[in-house]
Amino acid sequence: ALQAQGFASPRLNLGCRPANTSTSWNAGGVKNTSQTNPYKLYTTLFGGTPDLLARRQSVLDFCIDDLARFAARLGSEDRPKIDSHLQSLRAIETQLATLPGCHPPAQTLAGLNFNDNDNYPILVKSMMDMIAAAVKCDIARTFTLDLIDDGGGHSLTFPWLGIPSPDYSVIAEQGPAGYPQKTQIDTWFYSEIAGLVAQLAANPEGAATSLDNSVILVSNDCNDGSQESVASIPYLIVGGCAGFFKQGTCVQFPTNVPNNRLLASVCHAMDLPVTSVGVTYRGDLDTVLKA
Repeated sequence: ALQAQGFASPRLNLGCRPANTSTSWNAGGVKNTSQTNPYKLYTTLFGGTPDLLARRQSVLDFCIDDLARFAARLGSEDRPKIDSHLQSLRAIETQLATLPGCHPPAQTLAGLNFNDNDNYPILVKSMMDMIAAAVKCDIARTFTLDLIDDGGGHSLTFPWLGIPSPDYSVIAEQGPAGYPQKTQIDTWFYSEIAGLVAQLAANPEGAATSLDNSVILVSNDCNDGSQESVASIPYLIVGGCAGFFKQGTCVQFPTNVPNNRLLASVCHAMDLPVTSVGVTYRGDLDTVLKA
């Protein structure tokens, strides 16, 4: 739908440790491959240039100067058309000047091996920072970020939290016995999400902010690692998506409400009038979640 509106790169699928799993699917049985290399992502988003805003500004300067030279050779009847076009370009120029947040993040330290467990925190922060920059610069409109694979992060340990072993999968499968360590790890994950939220909340968009005009959906793929059940999965919705979602509430749904309905409501928040996500579980949760 976004491509039909003219967005060349409407969607970015990213992963920090996705293995062979993916949150994003193009169709039934066809998953989207996640970009896991922050160096390649940086080049894709920002072309390796130090300042995206400066690059856009230089292009506008060239267009304005070129049109001004062209207008000087025209007669009085044709010149107003060029003047109108120049005014449009200057309006874009003014708009760029009001986007102080439209800058690439500092490029990740070169040469880091992101298959190295110790570099995982840098990888997560890099991905969050580039999502925030892509939103501010309106490079893409939708994002998925898989922090861990569907198996629970096998071999992923957290020495920076003082938890060098066992790995996250083992801790999750311990159930209540592993809750102290799992709570510490999950708190770290949510602090990284909070960093993304803070960047979007600090970026003005008209009378609102990038966060006000967006929605961030955070989820696990099971409710407890010791049971691996897909019932009673918690979801966190951050941002109202231009006033669509209620804020500051906790909603408890009955048993067996499919998450497809939540995804349909997310589509509705983004002005995509789908009747369902998938063909088996139809409907939405608009009446409960809408502001």
